[in-house]
Amino acid sequence: MSGPKKLLSEIEASAILNISVRSIRKLRQSGELSYIRIGGSIRYHSMDLDNFIDERRMRCASINVKNHRFGGSMSPSKVNDIEEARKKRANEPQR
Repeated sequence: MSGPKKLLSEIEASAILNISVRSIRKLRQSGELSYIRIGGSIRYHSMDLDNFIDERRMRCASINVKNHRFGGSMSPSKVNDIEEARKKRANEPQR
């Protein structure tokens, strides 16, 4: 068994997560981030920070490029071809 892990202060934990100390406090108070109270001090275990990150890790959904539509919408959309539109306009009678 290895020795005890270093417990981190709010400032150190916020630096690891790249968020503000205020955000660390909000996560602790909401129960989203585990912490250790020693006397009047609040400390965070590095393993708890790793778990916090892992629980929020988003996986990229595989994309079928052939059927992928850009713009975030999955509804069918019509993409206008500029050259096709120019040819169509050129063939229309003048008004």
